[in-house]
Amino acid sequence: GGIVEKQYSPAVGSITGVRIENVRVLATHGETAPSITITGITSQNLGEITIKDMYVEMPGGVTGDIPMPKENDSGYPQSNLFGTTPAYAFFVRHADRVHLENVQAGYLKPDTRTWLVSADALVETVNCTDRQQISHAPTDKEQQP
Repeated sequence: GGIVEKQYSPAVGSITGVRIENVRVLATHGETAPSITITGITSQNLGEITIKDMYVEMPGGVTGDIPMPKENDSGYPQSNLFGTTPAYAFFVRHADRVHLENVQAGYLKPDTRTWLVSADALVETVNCTDRQQISHAPTDKEQQP
């Protein structure tokens, strides 16, 4: 008999109970217009994710309609996995509960995208602000809710 090779297939894990607080994201740059991507995969949603007290400054500069990105369950999970997303700040997909509280988001160059787009996800927002076009990052004093 011959040798039979068996491919390793890791089990799908899960992520839940994640809490991110007091973060400033300033003028990020890259090959694609970045966004904060919070996404599970088609066969496994993320659990509970909380983001609180965050200021997000994106470069902006995207015009026109950006379609919903294709699924990419096998790609490496990084911010540009889906290319340019339909949201300039947060793209959320395949998530059971994402809670955004005291989040401010804005862009430096005009951008036609909205700050938040979700699909197959429950997203709760509390005291969040779409600042749209901004000229500078607020000081700590200006940022206080």
